[in-house]
Amino acid sequence: MPRIQKYPSLFYSTVFLLVSGITLFSTLTKSEEVESKPSFNLPSYYPVVFQYKAVIDQYIPRQNKLVLNAQHFPVWQNAKLHLLSQEHTTLHALKPGMVIGYSMKSISNRMVINELWELPKEMAPPPH
Repeated sequence: MPRIQKYPSLFYSTVFLLVSGITLFSTLTKSEEVESKPSFNLPSYYPVVFQYKAVIDQYIPRQNKLVLNAQHFPVWQNAKLHLLSQEHTTLHALKPGMVIGYSMKSISNRMVINELWELPKEMAPPPH
């Protein structure tokens, strides 16, 4: 007597688990792909991925510092700021509550913010 006929419930349970696992794995893979694609129509001068994202607490121009999540970050004196409506502008356009993407690099052995992009409010990172 073949084993399938001898243990039909075990066979069907095994097949069910295999099919369920494959379906679940493919669903997770597809959802991760959707999340990794940008869902916002950002200007062409924006990067696809941002090194960091934050919401501005305060900009201190005299000290060239930006306060993000209650931490002070030095801003390079030649840093570039890009707005959703304007490719280049001055750092004086930075406002509390503005959602930004930014990059940092080492200049004179010091990590500084060297480029910033205004982001839509919906792209704000989760609060800390």
